[in-house]
Amino acid sequence: MKKGNVRVASLHQLDALVGEHVTRDAPHVAWQDSYGLFQFTSQAEAEEAISNSYYRLFRPDLDWETATVEEVRRYPAYSTDLNAAWEVVERLSTESRHTEIRRQGEFWRAALSGAEAFASTPTLAICLAALRARGIDPVFCDALLDEEITGMDLRLAPEALGFQ
Repeated sequence: MKKGNVRVASLHQLDALVGEHVTRDAPHVAWQDSYGLFQFTSQAEAEEAISNSYYRLFRPDLDWETATVEEVRRYPAYSTDLNAAWEVVERLSTESRHTEIRRQGEFWRAALSGAEAFASTPTLAICLAALRARGIDPVFCDALLDEEITGMDLRLAPEALGFQ
């Protein structure tokens, strides 16, 4: 299990960390072409599709001879979906008597299993606190901090993201 600082370049990576280390849920597994156009339920189905001339007509401008098939693993969107994040809260609340999610000034504070985090949204605060409770401290790379993702402004002071 990863411990300490873990570099995170996307919210999908943050969701994967929560899924792997906090909820231990199995990810949704799919297969897609290397251009990311469609997803399939099996590798064989995906490989058959990328060699199919009708499939290639969707994007005739792409070089289908070099296309490959990739496995895609997706966890619930814990960092952006409040229902998914609340499942994290419910699981960790059984480990500790003190669970707190509240607005504090212009940020949200989450305290779970002896760990706390501050963030611009409750879902992000929950994810950060949950990972810290497991000994993992996400470090967001500059690319993620430089842009707005799904309506969340992550350009905050380090202490607002929970880095003290």
